Amino acid sequence: MKTPLRIALLGCGGMGSGHALAISGEDQKKPEFLTYDVYSECQIEISPLADKLELAGIYDIDEARMRWVAEKGWHCYGSYEEILNDETVDAVLIATPNHLHKEQAIRALRAGKHVLCEKPIAGSLEEGEAFVRAVKASKQKCLVAHILRHNDSYRKIKSLIDDG
Repeated sequence: MKTPLRIALLGCGGMGSGHALAISGEDQKKPEFLTYDVYSECQIEISPLADKLELAGIYDIDEARMRWVAEKGWHCYGSYEEILNDETVDAVLIATPNHLHKEQAIRALRAGKHVLCEKPIAGSLEEGEAFVRAVKASKQKCLVAHILRHNDSYRKIKSLIDDG
């Protein structure tokens, strides 16, 4: 896989804005458009892979969020289709409302993009199976953002449980 990996972000609410800040290495100031404070609940860290990642741009249907993106100086996509058609985008990070994940991920895979999808991947078993079939039929990589499984505290707890 080439470096840097160019990631387009779809959705820029609480999770999406956190991903954007982590990928870009920007400050952690809470965006004014957020009506809840996800930032007080967790510490957003700059990704240890930030030197291997590049934020290609962001698309969100919310105008206030897109104004924030523009104020940060990041590229503003005009639509999801524009992301899918951008040959410079290697991967799509999906941080939209849950009911949209499956269809957006399948479209990205079919467009030849790698996918990082926030959980859940789907709203039903049938939709989840369709998501998995699309991933298996694709040559692209797909990761579901079960981030706590990579957290040192949770890994230690699992180790303690496994060790009895």
